[in-house]
Amino acid sequence: MVRFFQTRWPWLVISSVVLLSLALYASRRGTAQLPAPAQQVANASLTTQDTAITTSATNDTLIATDVLSPEVFGSRLFYASGTGLFSIDLNTTRAKPTQVATLPRTDDEVRWRPDGKRALALVSTNPVTWQSVNLETKTSSELTNTFVGPALASQRDRIIYTYEGSAGTNVSIADLDGANWQMIMTPPNEIVRWWWPGDGTVAIGADERADPPQYVRLFVGQKRIETITTSYGYDLRVKLSPDETRSLIDTGTLDAPTMSMAAVSGGGLTTPTGTFSVHRSAWIGTNTVATVGDDWQVTVLDFDKKSQTKLGPWPDAAKPLDELIAVTDKNYYAVTNGSLVRLPRGN
Repeated sequence: MVRFFQTRWPWLVISSVVLLSLALYASRRGTAQLPAPAQQVANASLTTQDTAITTSATNDTLIATDVLSPEVFGSRLFYASGTGLFSIDLNTTRAKPTQVATLPRTDDEVRWRPDGKRALALVSTNPVTWQSVNLETKTSSELTNTFVGPALASQRDRIIYTYEGSAGTNVSIADLDGANWQMIMTPPNEIVRWWWPGDGTVAIGADERADPPQYVRLFVGQKRIETITTSYGYDLRVKLSPDETRSLIDTGTLDAPTMSMAAVSGGGLTTPTGTFSVHRSAWIGTNTVATVGDDWQVTVLDFDKKSQTKLGPWPDAAKPLDELIAVTDKNYYAVTNGSLVRLPRGN
C-alpha cells in the first residue's frame, strides 16, 4: 500500500498541474460553455396529455391546435383553425394541411359542403354573422339575414336555415348569398342546427328547445316535419354516412346514453348494444362505423350485419378524446384537448 502511493505520487502532482493550467486558460478565454440543454415545452401549464401531443409534433402527430368544425367528406378532412380554413388528404399517410381560405375575422363554427367547394362560417356571435365562403376562388361574402344553424345543400347552391323574425321562428331556404329566400314552415320549436344531405328532399334538424331534446326530419317539398327520436343531451350532433343516406344520432337517456343509426329518408332506428356516442364515432363505410366505447376499446359496428368487431385499445396519447374524426387503414384522426392529431393504428 505504501509502495503504491509512493510510485503514484508524481502522477498526482502532474495531474494537478495540468488541471490548474486548464483552469487558468479557461479564465482567460471566459466562462466555459456547456452543451445547450434540450428545448423544453414553453407552456409549463400544459397537462401531461398536451405535452405528449406537442412534443410528438416532430413525427407528425400534431396537425393543428384550436380546431373547430372538423368534418370528413370522401378522402378529405376539412377543419378551421384561427382565421384559416384547411383541408388534408386522408389518402396520404403523413399529408400536410392545405389552407383553402382565410376569413377576415376569427371563426366560431363552419358548415361545409361535401364537394369541398363551399362553406358557411360563423364569424361573429354578437351580432350573429355568417359568411358564405367560395373555397375555389377563396372569396367570401357576408350574409345579412339572421341565420340560425344553417346547412348547405349537398347537391344544390342553396342554404336551409332557421330565421328569427318578428313573425316568429321559421325554416327557410335561400341562395348561397342569402338572396331569393323562401319560407318553408314554422316548426313547434326553434331548430338550432340543420343538416341537408343528398338531393335535398329531406333535412335533419336538432330541436334543443324541446323537453327532452329531439331530432327531427323535415320533408322539404311537403313542408312537413316529424320527430325521429328524443335524446339525452343538449349538444345534438349528426354524422352522415359517406353516401349521405344514413345518419348517426345520440339517443337514450342520461342514465343510459347510446347511439343509433337512422335512415335519412325515414323509418326506425338501429341501436347497437353498448355505450357509444356520435362524438366518438366515425363512418368507415356506407354501413360501418368505428367508435370508441366507454371501455376505451375501438369497435367496428356493422349496421347491416348487426355485428361488432373489436380493433383494440384507443391510444393513450389521444386522451381525453373530444371527437373521433376519421379512421384510415393506417391512422386515427381525432381531436383531443382542442388539437387535431393523427395517430398510427396499432395493427
